[in-house]
Amino acid sequence: MASQFPSRWLVLEVARPVNELSAELAVDALARLSGAGVEERSGTLIAYFDTEGQDSDNVLSAVDILSTVRAELEQYEGLSGTELRHRWQAHEDWAQVWRIGITPRRVGDRIVICPTWETPPAEEGDLLILIDPGMAFGTAEHATTRGCLRLLEQFVREGQRVADIGTGSGILSVASVLLGAERVAAVDNDPRACATAEANARLNGVHDRIDVIEVTVGQDGLPGRPPFSGIVANIEAGVLTPRLELFRSGIDPGGWLILAGVLDREAEGVSLSAAAAGFSLVAQEVEGGWWAGAFSV
Repeated sequence: MASQFPSRWLVLEVARPVNELSAELAVDALARLSGAGVEERSGTLIAYFDTEGQDSDNVLSAVDILSTVRAELEQYEGLSGTELRHRWQAHEDWAQVWRIGITPRRVGDRIVICPTWETPPAEEGDLLILIDPGMAFGTAEHATTRGCLRLLEQFVREGQRVADIGTGSGILSVASVLLGAERVAAVDNDPRACATAEANARLNGVHDRIDVIEVTVGQDGLPGRPPFSGIVANIEAGVLTPRLELFRSGIDPGGWLILAGVLDREAEGVSLSAAAAGFSLVAQEVEGGWWAGAFSV
């Protein structure tokens, strides 16, 4: 399913803004543009970009990426003029460095997220999720993932069918199954994310209940044989809002929708758009300038 990893990565380094909201905005932009997670080390945000398959010397590709990232950051208050540095790194070196800073974390009442290279700290009654993020987003190191996990803990019920749109590492799909979901459609348009989600589903022994689907969710309807009992989508406001009608058509009566990847200041607009599509806000989580909301149908 997944293409081969490149022999080397373009590594983009950005000084972490002191302001927490600006830092979260920078992380979100880098993750979205690179299609991968973002590493934070010694006050620096580090993102990895795959340029292979483009110009043989990669110079034009590097210039294009730097220009795109700079233009994206310039849109946000507090990020204008941010200094960008870049270098090249062999894939073998990245595979070891990427693990730095990812540690076990408790989220909500029962969920414990643990990277595969750490010792699980779970207690009796906990739901332990082992995770190896690879290049995919989703390790519970970001507030949006934690908000989704806390809401899933409230809304997933035994026997439900769930869709995880923008699955990334597959962490929300695995959590849904451990919380009782009978089957989950884990959807992403990134082949590497899909491969990582499949690997993490197997790692946690739930691969027989998770269908990983590589597709872009659009006008052709929801993949994974809707309707679903619930949908969780941790992406961003600009992607979520145009798809609310599609989500509404793919949820059973009495079902739920969890939206995340939304800035706190965008929450009101997203909630109003969701209400217009037939959803009612019933719960929300706010952390570090990021908002996640749960809606009923």
